[in-house]
Amino acid sequence: MEVYGKQDIIVTTLSGLENVLEKELNLLGINQTEIINRGVAIPYSKRNLYLANMACRVAMRVLVPVFSFEANDTDQLYKNALHLKWEKFQDVEQTFAIFNAINSNVFKHSQYASLRLKDALCDRFRKLYNRRPDVETKSPDVFWHLHVYENKVTISLDSSGTSLHIRGYRRGHHGAPINEVLACGLIYLSGWDGTTSFVDGMTGSGTIAIEAAMMAGRRAPNLNRRNFPFRKWKDDDDELFQSIRKELTQRVRNTVPEIIGIDISPRSIETAEQHAKIAGVSKLVKFKKGDFLDFKPQSNKGLLLLNPPYGERMEVENLNLLYKEIGTTLKHSFPGWKAGVISSSKESLMAIGLNSYDTRHLLNGKLECDFKLYELFEGKKKKIEE
Repeated sequence: MEVYGKQDIIVTTLSGLENVLEKELNLLGINQTEIINRGVAIPYSKRNLYLANMACRVAMRVLVPVFSFEANDTDQLYKNALHLKWEKFQDVEQTFAIFNAINSNVFKHSQYASLRLKDALCDRFRKLYNRRPDVETKSPDVFWHLHVYENKVTISLDSSGTSLHIRGYRRGHHGAPINEVLACGLIYLSGWDGTTSFVDGMTGSGTIAIEAAMMAGRRAPNLNRRNFPFRKWKDDDDELFQSIRKELTQRVRNTVPEIIGIDISPRSIETAEQHAKIAGVSKLVKFKKGDFLDFKPQSNKGLLLLNPPYGERMEVENLNLLYKEIGTTLKHSFPGWKAGVISSSKESLMAIGLNSYDTRHLLNGKLECDFKLYELFEGKKKKIEE
């Protein structure tokens, strides 16, 4: 059995964004990194922990592995976990919850594995103090994360609690909104540096445009989040935490290039404007009611991102026709621009009729998607190169 003792931090992300996350961590000054499946490992320090939680735009969770062992069944899982020094990281008065990510032929019932781990933790405290901590699933003091791959068990402290993609500005349910982390991933993959115009052509609830505004304005995505679980850890350093918050606040700028979100639905525009206000970027992004297919940008260069209907979650009478019209609009209305389109419909993406210079395979929820990038030229590319 191995006890890590807080030597590593695992910053998780969505599949396909590992390299993007590594670059982002490097820009934050964290240079010792190792890419793993759906994440990046970095050295443990409180500064790295606080920075990754507050400032990483494509991070989902920040985990600190503290225990690791092998188990071939739930009884062995319980016996090994019973001897772990849980009290080193949690007081008996603190509530807790156990969340899991299990990919194993050994542990086929993930909830039962979590239940046995909970029993071991409680029995350990009962043996030491003659009482046990309470389980609280909604807002626990301590978030434990159980990861199992085949028979390899890793138990981590989850320093993020609620997934970091939940920034707090989206309210209610609106159609098929894109995950905030994925939205930032698309922006990073497109190469946009925040100095040229930006258009979110089918903005929906405004996520892509809002994340672009936060990025251009250098606003840390979770700067104002209040309920980080690590604030209740025994070794929390409030002085360092406040110092990093101040440092991130001082980076904010209020001058950004033109950022526009377009949608044909008045309700979507109203929702997007509300979200931008909550996010604190209402002065940095403009939302316009209209059909993207009729839009003509004022700038001669910039980035256009589109998250059009895929056909799975939102019905479109003729999806391929829509994508063909998107291709026509890109070609004739956006010369000099770069464009990115994400979709799970490979056939519809083909209907765009333009050659992409890069394709990334990503997940939007459970949907396997292609993100295609286009460089748009006035006339034929050959003529420009000549």
